[in-house]
Amino acid sequence: MNKREPKLSQTDYVNREGRQCPWCESTDVYWGDPLFNGSTLNIDAECRDCGHVWEEEYQLTGYREIK
Repeated sequence: MNKREPKLSQTDYVNREGRQCPWCESTDVYWGDPLFNGSTLNIDAECRDCGHVWEEEYQLTGYREIK
């Protein structure tokens, strides 16, 4: 794996709902199990086309009643 710059910016990645590899824009992405760390949730992701690996990060922002 080489150290090239991703094609997608952080904003583009979020706007596309994290469904594509930031480096090659492939949708053939494998996500690992979520890891909770306080109010943060992290998920490892790996592109099955170009081999890049990255971590998605989610922040707890509150709650809403659903009933």
